[in-house]
Amino acid sequence: MLALLASHFRKIKLIGGNHDSRPRKLLAERLPPEVLDSIALTGPIVFKPLQFLAAGRENVEVVAPIKSDFATFAFPVPARDLVCAHAEKYSRCQQSQPPRFFTGLNHSRSLRGW
Repeated sequence: MLALLASHFRKIKLIGGNHDSRPRKLLAERLPPEVLDSIALTGPIVFKPLQFLAAGRENVEVVAPIKSDFATFAFPVPARDLVCAHAEKYSRCQQSQPPRFFTGLNHSRSLRGW
């Protein structure tokens, strides 16, 4: 899918989400720590799925998260008049998460200086 998108758009920005840490978590549940250390040293991109997908594609950029004090914010990301985001919270009630998202967006705006 990314190859198809990259062939039609001049620039693509990938933003992280909560799924990016799943490969490491899955392997950590099944492998001893020394094997994880070996993988991290010999093939670190295994634990970075977005960087792996973007590798070799000049028009695909993985957006670096914002670091503020002891917190890291992988999203939202502004692109001119558009703000792209990954809503981290899940709820079965469809309308319960937007207020939380916009509260987080306002906090991120102050961090990014929008």
